Formats: sequence, structure tokens, C-alpha cells
Amino acid sequence: MIKQTSSGYTTYDNMGRKTSTVRQTSSGYTRYDNSGRRTETYRTNSSGRTNVYDSTGRRTGSYRTDSNGKITKYDSSVIW
Repeated sequence: MIKQTSSGYTTYDNMGRKTSTVRQTSSGYTRYDNSGRRTETYRTNSSGRTNVYDSTGRRTGSYRTDSNGKITKYDSSVIW
């Protein structure tokens, strides 16, 4: 189950236990686990590329969505 909040949304398992929280920012969003630890961050730049970062801030990959909704994924070796 997903519940919308003022800053993003919270997800719950089928027993009603909170599993994660997502907080939206001006450039993307950050996901936290049920104990409040940051697990991943997504940041989108002005050209539409989204970089994905792990809990340590290391970039783990990126992707781009074109005007038709097609998503192209890149691994962490691709430099933007």
C-alpha cells in the first residue's frame, strides 16, 4: 500500500507495517528504509538525466527518459 504525504509517500507491506518513505526534493527524491536510513537518492539534471546514488553517496547508475517515455539505463561507468 502507498500513502501520499505532503513531502512524498510512504509504503506499507500487506500487514500494514511501514517499509519505506520517499521524500521528494526539487531535483528528485530520496528513499529511506523503515528505520529512517537513507537507501538511495535520485537526482534529475536539467537535460533530463537521472543519476542514482546509494546510501554512501556513490553513484550506482543513471537513466534517461525520452519524450516518448522510453527509458534508457546506464551503469555507473557512464560519466555524464
